[in-house]
Amino acid sequence: MVENIKTDTSIDGMINLVFSKCSSWLGKDADGNVILVDPHEREAVGHHYALSHFAAAAILGNCPSSKRFEEGLAVLRGVLRRWERDSAIPGFHNDFNHFALVLMHDELERLGLCEEERGAIRRTVMSTADSNHDTVNWLPMRMIADEARLRWGGRGSRALELCRRKISRAANGDGFIEDRLPRGTSFNLQYDVSSVALLDFLESCGIDQPVGLDGAYSALAACVLPDGDINYLGRGCNQIFAWGPWIYLLKRRGEPAALELSLRYLACHLPNTLENDNLLLNDLSGADRQLWWDYHYCSVYTAHLLLWLVLARRAEPVSPVSPSGLTSFSDTGLEVVRSEHAMAVTFSGRREYLAERGPEVTAIWTLRHGVIHKGSFGPWLKAFGFKHAFPSVLLNHFGLLRVGGRSVTLPYPLFVPVSAHILGGRLVIEYKLPRRLSCCLNLPIHLGVDPGDITAYADNRPVDLMGAGGVITQYGFENILQTAPYEVDEWRVEIIL
Repeated sequence: MVENIKTDTSIDGMINLVFSKCSSWLGKDADGNVILVDPHEREAVGHHYALSHFAAAAILGNCPSSKRFEEGLAVLRGVLRRWERDSAIPGFHNDFNHFALVLMHDELERLGLCEEERGAIRRTVMSTADSNHDTVNWLPMRMIADEARLRWGGRGSRALELCRRKISRAANGDGFIEDRLPRGTSFNLQYDVSSVALLDFLESCGIDQPVGLDGAYSALAACVLPDGDINYLGRGCNQIFAWGPWIYLLKRRGEPAALELSLRYLACHLPNTLENDNLLLNDLSGADRQLWWDYHYCSVYTAHLLLWLVLARRAEPVSPVSPSGLTSFSDTGLEVVRSEHAMAVTFSGRREYLAERGPEVTAIWTLRHGVIHKGSFGPWLKAFGFKHAFPSVLLNHFGLLRVGGRSVTLPYPLFVPVSAHILGGRLVIEYKLPRRLSCCLNLPIHLGVDPGDITAYADNRPVDLMGAGGVITQYGFENILQTAPYEVDEWRVEIIL
């Protein structure tokens, strides 16, 4: 580990830290190709993009003839030699790999280097199809490849226009972008950050894209918690995947103070994440893969972070954009309540993943306590959630649990309309049931928060909150407060500010 990195909040400091970790994974496959050996898989994750993203970061981020630049070239040559085999693996990430190859081609062309490798990149991208699905944050990378094919004498204008139309359909009027189509399937902050950053990168390259980027950035900026966190909602909660693109966006469009706040947040948490070979910004061991989705690989997400930090360092700022003055993002279903003393975010929910169900309280912060709660649920037994799904994630729900009799037997989350507002010296969160139901209030709270400052009401009657153990969340361990079950119409939580 780089000494004193915890106090280095510069982008260069982050790059050096992540580059050192990635370089420690360099090895060779059976054919002698230089690869990144994933610390948990013990081999290269060929169907993802750790190799291409590391190579691109090394080539774009270092001087020619430097050791790191040469490492990047060595890995690039391995990527090209392994391409036919890796691209035949189910789930190969065509768009991610094409994006990285085009970046390397254009950088090597600018430097006047490696004509043989540039020719191999052109042939590879021209002869390999795009990915066969329309996950929205992949589409801008597809556009990068299609634009390159046009430049290199191929065809790509129709594919470019198809991508623009799909992205336009996924863009909400309030500035946020859906994770998947059709609408109502999935939304989370991580993949919105990725989509906006990639669209911004397209624009910086002179490629037309269909979204108003100032509005897209300002909507995200309105959701930043006072501790600097942007990634506390949905399927990508607290993963490092969001953070390279977010630092890039802040470098391009944010005020200097906003960039510094998020760099401090990242610097505070990233060293432990890297030391533990994790991909969540917490203190847990990545070897246990707590709250990892099925498609997660440590080397892949770490190399992705590295490339986007390099792109952030190279990015030319445009005029800073302020956070949106909106508090209600009705198209997306986000409600932000903010004052100098408190902030709370609620989300109406989506249907595909348990991690994005709602209505749900996704973040609570007060000046008195700091973070009280962030995140919700986790991988579950559906798409991408079979390998590392644990029933305990059902308790990572700041809300109601449906129960029978006098005790909680199984934690069935109950999704009812929820609202938050600040009243006097209290943050008030209210739940309205569609009818009288037997349920209890379940409150996961960060360690160190004084439970005496939190009061629960069932139909306006104060009820006891009792310690009920703990739960592993995306942010680590949280204590659980629970009430006894009551058959009521309304619940209310009041937190002293």
